[in-house]
Amino acid sequence: MIFFAAVIALSTNFIISKFYFEPRPFVTHKVNLLVKHPSDASFPSDHLSGGSAITFTELKYNKIIGSIMMLLTILLIIARVYVGVHYPIDVIGGFVIGYISSKLIKYLNIVLNPIETFILKTWHRFIKI
Repeated sequence: MIFFAAVIALSTNFIISKFYFEPRPFVTHKVNLLVKHPSDASFPSDHLSGGSAITFTELKYNKIIGSIMMLLTILLIIARVYVGVHYPIDVIGGFVIGYISSKLIKYLNIVLNPIETFILKTWHRFIKI
């Protein structure tokens, strides 16, 4: 289910970017850019949408690993703003999209579970070859 949560989150970002474009901080302001980055849409953060979707979904299944992942997600929030590639609202928006995507999985479970089972069975058959 973690995979599907991330897919939903990143698909949501893709749709948002088609209707709303926010330039990155280094495009519109003088920023000490610490990493090279394309000047595509800043809002919402893909890193945080996917990362928080994975984190919130993992928290449902394993509290210890999920808690460690949440700490890393919070560090990612800080890092993306610190290096100059996102505004704070970009990472908060990505975090919220990831949270909502993780919650949607609960309601889509009846549809996604057979797909997940099929993918895993196919994968296991492939590994045995």
